[in-house]
Amino acid sequence: MASEFEASLSRKNGHIDTKNLNDNPTSTSEKVKYLPQNFLEALCTNIDKKVFEEELEKVIFSRLDDAQKISKSSLREIIDFRKEIIEDSINQKKNKLEKSNHI
Repeated sequence: MASEFEASLSRKNGHIDTKNLNDNPTSTSEKVKYLPQNFLEALCTNIDKKVFEEELEKVIFSRLDDAQKISKSSLREIIDFRKEIIEDSINQKKNKLEKSNHI
């Protein structure tokens, strides 16, 4: 029976979490996620790197706070949005530099 077993997770900082295997996990107590081995094998051995990158982006996006998501629905949208802001800033500085060079 699961109630007869406990699992412990030791952290590098010395903190140890111990849970009875019969306990129901709570969503707030999640500190470690389980990824099935066959899922990792399929993901990592897939010849198409795009599948891996898309899955990685989904995982990263799911771990962001709402404030970090800046009302976007994917990590790709956040990256594109921030990239556009940076490119606009670069272009404004280039234009300002070109104007000052023509004086």
